[in-house]
Amino acid sequence: MYWQYNVYVISVFIAACITAGLAFYSWRHRSAPGARAFSVLMALAAFLSLVNNLSMLSPSPHAAFFWFRLMFFSLAFMPVFLLIFAVEYTKQMAWLFPKRWIALLVIPTLTQVLVWTNDWHHLFARDFGSFLEIGPYLVSDRSTALLAPGFWVYTVSGYLLTLLAVILIVRVAIRTFRLYRGQAMALLGGVFFPVLGTVLTTFSLGMDFKGNLVSLGFAIGGISFTRALFQFKLFDIIPVARDMLIDNLQDGMLVLDGKNRIVDLNPAIQEHLSLSAAQVIGKPAYEVLQPWKNLTQYLDTPDAVQTGITLTNGELEHYYDLHITLLTDQMGHFKGRLIVLHDITPLKETEKELRQYTSELEASNADLDAFAHTVAHDLKNPLSALVGFSAFMEANFDSIPPTLFRRNLHVITQNGYRMTSIVNELLLLASVRRIEDLDIEPLTMHTIITDALQRLDGMIEEYQAVVITPECWPVAVGYAPWIIEVWVNYISNAIKYGGSPPYVELDATLLTANENGHPPMVRFWVRDNGEGLTGEQQEQLFTQFIRLHKLRAEGHGLGLSIVQRIIHKLGGAVGVESQRGEGSTFYFTLPVGNPKAQ
Repeated sequence: MYWQYNVYVISVFIAACITAGLAFYSWRHRSAPGARAFSVLMALAAFLSLVNNLSMLSPSPHAAFFWFRLMFFSLAFMPVFLLIFAVEYTKQMAWLFPKRWIALLVIPTLTQVLVWTNDWHHLFARDFGSFLEIGPYLVSDRSTALLAPGFWVYTVSGYLLTLLAVILIVRVAIRTFRLYRGQAMALLGGVFFPVLGTVLTTFSLGMDFKGNLVSLGFAIGGISFTRALFQFKLFDIIPVARDMLIDNLQDGMLVLDGKNRIVDLNPAIQEHLSLSAAQVIGKPAYEVLQPWKNLTQYLDTPDAVQTGITLTNGELEHYYDLHITLLTDQMGHFKGRLIVLHDITPLKETEKELRQYTSELEASNADLDAFAHTVAHDLKNPLSALVGFSAFMEANFDSIPPTLFRRNLHVITQNGYRMTSIVNELLLLASVRRIEDLDIEPLTMHTIITDALQRLDGMIEEYQAVVITPECWPVAVGYAPWIIEVWVNYISNAIKYGGSPPYVELDATLLTANENGHPPMVRFWVRDNGEGLTGEQQEQLFTQFIRLHKLRAEGHGLGLSIVQRIIHKLGGAVGVESQRGEGSTFYFTLPVGNPKAQ
């Protein structure tokens, strides 16, 4: 009975049609990774099925043997293109460089040479076996074949290439998403049946059936390949390899199983936490993450977690967005946790800098806004005096006595100085925020004091003040134009709020480094002979727009607050020492410069 061979020939013909159709379809999608290799693989399978049927339907054993030898063309090259497809499908293209291409083609090419020249050397087979007549068919009887080393080299190499391709596809099936897993499983099904047919045919395990089971395997496997193409959108939706998706992820990723053991982690989290995959895989997460208590506290939470945490690695502190997702199977059973750490340290540092800048800007704007109101009020009196005396002198120019003329001119000059001083302090206040543009250098304090006293000549003369300065000054570092304004503020306050007449003493003291790690500083001070200040009044000093003696002296009240901002910017401090009835000593400190006194 040869009815099973009728079914076999029809099945092989169907397999040829299916694989030819798959070759045509995949070639139309040849831009997709792996599509070209898959198209060639299916074309070889179609060729194998076609040649197999031609061999069985041959009119003579000689013709059947011709087609039989042509089958080795497909059988030798199919494992090569299966591996190429698997490499491209799993995005391992870096492995397949040109030299390996050539190496892969060496054995299949030599196989063709050996098969067609076997009669001369018998290195492939000492005897290919005979052909049996079964009804209208000629079937190769491989049980009588005597195989040579060349056949086994071809066979083993083909199995090895096929095994490597299967391993690559299995990795995708295990480590990727559900849709891609379906693709991979369908591809494995398509590969399994032809491979099974190869094994059964090679080792004559097909019982009494003498047909080539490889082609029959493609008849069954073609259904699985068709499913991969159309149900799982092979070449329309290509899997993203785990290595590309996870290993190149910038966020740190840690996967725990149901018992909180580490089963996977990516390079990012290894870098963030200084972990080694080889050392931590399989270990309890509590043991590995023990240094980071604020992370381990979330490992037993029954719900997903999204929060911000701070982790310290060595001396470096980093801020992270922590996401913990519960992993479940299709039945909803808990299987583990996915921990993702997104490093937001640069964002936090930017936020901190922005808050600091905003705070400084708000303070500066508040200073300028309040100062504008104060200046408008404080400019009113000297400006009114200047305009009034100028108008009087203009109206009575011819009749004003010389003495009165000089006195009025002096008043105009003094009010002009006051207005200039107010404007200078406004400009100084606006410039304090730009310290990064300044040249910080050793100060020539004698020259600075001389400039400050020259600016106060009119006030010193008006109050008949006595100002005493030392012969030499210790050297500090700072920005000279700002320090001039500090001295002008301190000295002018000492004159305005001093005794009658004011007695003002200037000097400096060198402060050495102390146990708390503070560097050596120079303390500059101004002492007056005024009434002194109460404790409450001292607490109000260096606060904007405070004038403790409103009846005695006019001013815009911003001087000491400006002094404080300047000195803080230069790395120093300000302060006052005072007792009622004993005068006051105002001071400021600056970092030490050249230790030689001036």
